[in-house]
Amino acid sequence: MCMGMKGNCKKYQHLQQFPNRTPNPHKTVILGEMNKISWSSSSPIWPPFFGGHQKTPHLPSNRGGVASPQKQWGPSNCHLLPSEDTLTNRAPTAGTAAAVWRRWRLGPPRHALACPRRATVVLHLWPLLLHLRPPWLRTKLGTALAGAKDGGASWGWDDASRGWAWLRPELAVLEVEVPRRARPGGRGSSPCLTWQFERPDFPQFFSGATPLVGSLPYAQCYGGHQFGVWAGQLGDGRAITLGEVVNSRGERWELQLKGCGKTPYSRFADGLAVLRSSIREFLCSEAMHGLGIPTTRALCLVETGKSVVRDMFYDGNAKEEPGAIVCRVAPSFLRFGSYQIHASRGKEDIEIVRRLADYMIRHHFPHLENMKKSEGLSFEAAIGDSPTIDLTSNKYAAWAVEVAERTAYLIARWQGVGFTHGVLNTDNMSVLGLTIDYGPFGFLDAFDPSYTPNTTDLPGKRYCFANQPDVGLWNIAQFTGPLSSAELISKDEANYVMERYGTKFMDEYQSIMTKKLGLTKYNKQLISKLLNNLAVDKVDYTNFFRLLSNVNADPGIPENELLVPLKAALLDIGKERKEAWISWVQTYIEELVESGIPDEERKAAMNSVNPKYVLRNYLCQSAIDAAEQGDYEEVRRLLKVMQNPYDEQPGMEKYARLPPAWAYRPGVCMLSCSS
Repeated sequence: MCMGMKGNCKKYQHLQQFPNRTPNPHKTVILGEMNKISWSSSSPIWPPFFGGHQKTPHLPSNRGGVASPQKQWGPSNCHLLPSEDTLTNRAPTAGTAAAVWRRWRLGPPRHALACPRRATVVLHLWPLLLHLRPPWLRTKLGTALAGAKDGGASWGWDDASRGWAWLRPELAVLEVEVPRRARPGGRGSSPCLTWQFERPDFPQFFSGATPLVGSLPYAQCYGGHQFGVWAGQLGDGRAITLGEVVNSRGERWELQLKGCGKTPYSRFADGLAVLRSSIREFLCSEAMHGLGIPTTRALCLVETGKSVVRDMFYDGNAKEEPGAIVCRVAPSFLRFGSYQIHASRGKEDIEIVRRLADYMIRHHFPHLENMKKSEGLSFEAAIGDSPTIDLTSNKYAAWAVEVAERTAYLIARWQGVGFTHGVLNTDNMSVLGLTIDYGPFGFLDAFDPSYTPNTTDLPGKRYCFANQPDVGLWNIAQFTGPLSSAELISKDEANYVMERYGTKFMDEYQSIMTKKLGLTKYNKQLISKLLNNLAVDKVDYTNFFRLLSNVNADPGIPENELLVPLKAALLDIGKERKEAWISWVQTYIEELVESGIPDEERKAAMNSVNPKYVLRNYLCQSAIDAAEQGDYEEVRRLLKVMQNPYDEQPGMEKYARLPPAWAYRPGVCMLSCSS
């Protein structure tokens, strides 16, 4: 009942194992929190996605011969200072940076051009590569791509069977309506949305309709286990990477479009996405960020104006739905399945497993590159009769341990806020420990450990809330399989990776639950009884923990008043159950008294880990229903509320209400993977 680990890690040891383009108007763009900016009178700062010099950089004109606006990405017009949570994360410091265009280490190497600016842009340096014509370009890309030198770029699949392909998104743009944003300082609606986002061609770039100058978008495939069964190659069938931004802090952000058309890995699908699923991913990724949970982020959402046919429940009742594209960002979108797919192909591709591992370590785990003996003493462990394992002698083993620990931390945080992912296949597991691929997710309403928001998962409830920690361990076992096949880690090291997952999860989960109750030490019996009571009486998980901070550490409170602070969460309990709750609250107060933390201090600490607002499915659906009628105000309001889920936010109390009766209909409380 404590949603913890079950069984021993060792029981998992044996498991290591261009199309025709039809123009379609992109009618609406919703900007995510990462686009928040403010005016500044300071020195010009270049937009993070484009380079600059004395000469204004050139942006391609719109398709169909429509010229770009007269305003250019130049010093005279660019008086912007990124604030709070933009891609640059802070105001960039002065100095010279480099404009670097690149793709995976599997393909072209890096090249750099000196460029006096204050941010670093990483995309594909296509013109330079065509000029240099290095050997790898002639042999790996072939004449189709090399022919682009003459202006007739033949965009096609390249090396798709090996796991990546150059391509262009399919959709085009005719017109756009861009909403305005309020000032970050809360001064109401005003023309503070900069002309960069107001200009008509902004959605063209961030829907993939107009390629960035010199950019060569690509797609990369992955495989995975679906519901515990190896499914082979799965995707990415509708996600295309535009490039990567390296900000002034050296942090990498990969820009990826989801739902912009077919890739070589689309199989039988159309590569498109519908508005409802796009809004859900857009809102939930930002809601999870607001909760402080590792996640991919949403940069913007574009409505395409094109209808997409989907069968929501796979029951033969397909219908047309509005299409949309999400531009999402993350340091990397590599997943467990990115390694599994190459290991599954045997000796021909096994070297790619090592190269992908080297790439991740070099760019996202650089501290593991040159570990010294003294830096890794905490990694040493004796497993059974095996000799002590020193991970400082094997960076791949140390990396696998860190991936496992990040995954454990992530899932422990999910359990803390009552989040159920719904589709924990190995292709949906980020190597960076991020929440990725928001599909039929759900936050707990009435507490039910067996809750799954995925209709496809109903028969066995493999991915239900209570099973997430164990599924995470199973997935880690699958992740160590390719590393073992590539002889990057030994069997003992693989076992230790799984052992570290279990240890890290329990440490984090116990810490989170202790904080949620405002205690100073973990009390297993108290927490187990609480979760049992919540399940028996189907108490709302989020609202109960928020109200719990109102219980005072006063052992003299009369018995008939003990449940008053929790009354709003315990309205429907009977007399017999009321006695069980009184008994639990009495024990809880004793623990609070023993902890010795003043009530006000404890309440503030509890409210900082127990959110008042979570993205309940019915809230999402209300926003989707309005958006499908052309009204995006509810999407914007939800986005604003979910950015600060731990604050009271007067006037927004309706977003903390229990789900209405209609919220329990199919398509709201439970969804399929159809998107």
